Amino acid sequence: MKTDAIMKKMRKIVSKRTYKRCEAFIRDAWSAHACRTVHFETTSLCNLKCVMCPVSIPQKFTRVQRVLPLDMFKDVLNRCDTILSVGLNNWGEPLLHPQITDMIAFCEQKNLDTIFATNATLLTKDLSKELLSAGLSNIEFSVDGLDNTYKKIRNTSIDGVLQNITDFLEINKKFGDRTSTCIVCTVGEENEAEIELFRRKWQPLVDMVRFQPRINFEPAHRSTPCKELVRSHLVVLSDGRVVPCCADYSGSLLVGNVTQNSLQEIYNGDAMSQLREDHQKGVFSGACLFCHEFESDQTEKRF
Repeated sequence: MKTDAIMKKMRKIVSKRTYKRCEAFIRDAWSAHACRTVHFETTSLCNLKCVMCPVSIPQKFTRVQRVLPLDMFKDVLNRCDTILSVGLNNWGEPLLHPQITDMIAFCEQKNLDTIFATNATLLTKDLSKELLSAGLSNIEFSVDGLDNTYKKIRNTSIDGVLQNITDFLEINKKFGDRTSTCIVCTVGEENEAEIELFRRKWQPLVDMVRFQPRINFEPAHRSTPCKELVRSHLVVLSDGRVVPCCADYSGSLLVGNVTQNSLQEIYNGDAMSQLREDHQKGVFSGACLFCHEFESDQTEKRF
C-alpha cells in the first residue's frame, strides 16, 4: 500500500516519462528479472580508426559490418514493454545509420529515453537540428584528449569535432537545452596525464564530463562476477543477435536473437541464467576472459 501511495503522489508532480521510469524501479527495486535498458548496435560501421577500438582491426573484428534494419528495431521495442531507455550505438558510429532520426522519433512516441555516443565528425548543423527535433534525450561526445593527444588516439584532427560539438550545444540552447550533453573520455596511457586539464576545459560547457577506463582486450585474471549481468541491460548487435555486454565486440557470449525471442524472454532465458551462475562460481568464458580495463586512480572500473 505504501508503494501505491508514493506512486499516486508522484503521478501528480512528474512528467509521464519520469513517472514510468520511477514506477518501474520502485515496484521492482532490484530489477534482475526485468530488461529495462537496451543498446542497439545501429551500425557496426565506423568512419574513424581509433587506436583502442577493435573495429579498426580487421583481424579482431571479423563480424560482417552492417546497419540494423529499422523494421527490426521497431519490432524489438514493440515486443518488450519493460524497456525504459534505448541506446543507439555499440560498436560503430551511429550517425552513419541513414535512419537514426527515425529511430529516435519512434522512441519518443513510445516515451522511451534515448542516448548514443558519437565521435561527432559527421554532426552537421542540419543533422543536429534533426536529432533535437526528433526528441533525442541524451548525447555523449567521445573526445579522448586535447589537440595532439586526440589526433594520436583518433587518427583525425580535433578541429572539426570541436566546431561540430560547439554548434550542437548552441542549437540545443535554442531548443531549451532539451537534450542532456556529456563528454566521454576513454582513459589510457596516452591521455591519463591530461585528465584535469581536460575536465577544466569541458566542465563549463556540457552537463557532464565522464572518464572511463580503456578496455585493452588482453587476457584478464577475473575473480568477481561482471556487473553487466544484473544491470537489467542487453545489447542487440546489428544482425539481431543479443549479447549481455557492450565489451563483447565479437559476439562470443550470445544469449539470444531478437528474431526469435523478446528481450524480456532473452534476459530471463537459459543462456543468461547460465552465464550469471557461471560468474557466481568464478567460471568465465568468451569476452570475459579478455575484459582487461586500464588501471588508473582517475577512473572507476565498469565491469
